[in-house]
Amino acid sequence: MKLEFTKMNGAGNDFIIACDNDRVWPSDSAFVKKICSRTRGVGADGLILLRDDKASGLIELKIFNRDGSEAEMCGNGLRCSTIFAFRQMGAGAKMSFSTAAGKLGTEVGEKNKATIEIPLLFDFSELNIDGTRLFYGNTGVPHAVVPVENLEAVDVAGQGRLLRNHDAFKPAGTNVDFILVDDSSSCAHIRTYERGVEAETSACGTGAAAVAVCLFKFFKKEGPCEIITTENDVLGVELIARDNIVSRIKLSGNALEVFRGKINTDDLR
Repeated sequence: MKLEFTKMNGAGNDFIIACDNDRVWPSDSAFVKKICSRTRGVGADGLILLRDDKASGLIELKIFNRDGSEAEMCGNGLRCSTIFAFRQMGAGAKMSFSTAAGKLGTEVGEKNKATIEIPLLFDFSELNIDGTRLFYGNTGVPHAVVPVENLEAVDVAGQGRLLRNHDAFKPAGTNVDFILVDDSSSCAHIRTYERGVEAETSACGTGAAAVAVCLFKFFKKEGPCEIITTENDVLGVELIARDNIVSRIKLSGNALEVFRGKINTDDLR
């Protein structure tokens, strides 16, 4: 069966996105691994399937990591899905998605920009894991945020993999964000080891949100902040907080369409 898809990226985090209202797209682990393969498939960090639920007025979002596992949600993926739904599914400029992390509102901005809600499922606390100071919480998916003094020198693959699989975060594991905080502004540079991709990715939207919460709580940074990714994309994060408690997170950034195509799913079986 030939099915249509769109390749998109949010700050370099890339996805295969399709409207699956007819529920014809495969989503088993073996298929996801093949279509996301950069040598034998389309190539992506994940597969996103969207379904328009007319009864609820929500767009159902299902996201599958490159390793075939299903993710609760994804910030960069949700931004890409917002632009996709607006352009190809007839959604309005403001829309709401149902995800495994809850109902999340999004909005289309100028050009290729989208702003989305990010949930704070549990707040961040400071931990010491085998001598490494970090902050651990959940912005839709779990994140361990590790401040460093030399971001370029970090072995993201090696150290990230160790923390991702550490006993302290089992059974679910965690994403790992290494950050360099700018002392003179509300900015931070980030490099992320992503659970499910099992490698460093160009950017992570929920990671950017996690860093913003940590900047507010542990570094006393006020106001909107900018999180700068590996490829120098800038993700804007705005927090609504009172008495040092964050109640709402908004993430803004570009989501770009790269190309559209068709794939014979039978060839990937």
